[in-house]
Amino acid sequence: MDYTVTCPTCGPVTLDAQYACPTCRTPLTHLAMEQLAGRMRSDIARIEAKRPPKTTTTVNGSGTMLLDYRPAGDGTYTATRWVTLAYLPLVPLSRTRVRPVERTAEIMGQRYLYDVVGKEPLDPASILRTYLFTLLAVVPVIFAFVKMEEVTRAVGDGPGFLFTAATIVWFVFMMTRFANADRVFRDRKDA
Repeated sequence: MDYTVTCPTCGPVTLDAQYACPTCRTPLTHLAMEQLAGRMRSDIARIEAKRPPKTTTTVNGSGTMLLDYRPAGDGTYTATRWVTLAYLPLVPLSRTRVRPVERTAEIMGQRYLYDVVGKEPLDPASILRTYLFTLLAVVPVIFAFVKMEEVTRAVGDGPGFLFTAATIVWFVFMMTRFANADRVFRDRKDA
């Protein structure tokens, strides 16, 4: 590969095989490497500009999801990538800084596209918050269905149904505390 660099003594020259000026024999390897690094930076920037945004994949809420989006203050968010089962977070995988790109409606739910800005260490507070909200969402629903006969006997058929319906509404409300991608992408679109 030919490198044309500027020799401090002779001016612009094409380097020989020893990366030296063919006229004065001054070693110019560092200039050739700087030029190569510049070409590489340019190529990387061009490739990254063409790279499609990332997304997470779930089937009926089972797979991987980004949960607990928190604003970082510069138009980006930090979010934790989780393994989920029926939308319930099971195992945290990583913490990522993302820039929301687009939310699209699909036949079965939403599709969230984002650019990954960087990786961050897992945040214990975020993990605990997600597990806590999951417990606060799931335990009342389990109680309502397991103890449905006792609740109905204690308060009657009408209020028993209302209690069960209220636990379902509570479940949905609590799940939106950490599964907040809709709000993040909506806020981004409104801005």
